[in-house]
Amino acid sequence: GALCIHPSQVTVIHKALQPSPSDVDWARRVMAGAERGAGVFKLDGQMVDAPVITHARAILALVDQQG
Repeated sequence: GALCIHPSQVTVIHKALQPSPSDVDWARRVMAGAERGAGVFKLDGQMVDAPVITHARAILALVDQQG
């Protein structure tokens, strides 16, 4: 989060805090794996479980929210 003292700062802060393109790509690949029905799976050599899926979902929700 961040603190703004003027409304003109909101856009700058949103841009600074948005996920990187690689984060969005990772989140999409996590969700694609989750849609296959596996509760736990491996992606890029790392374990993906419910908390990781929740994090990926939050990244994608943020991207959708920002348009």
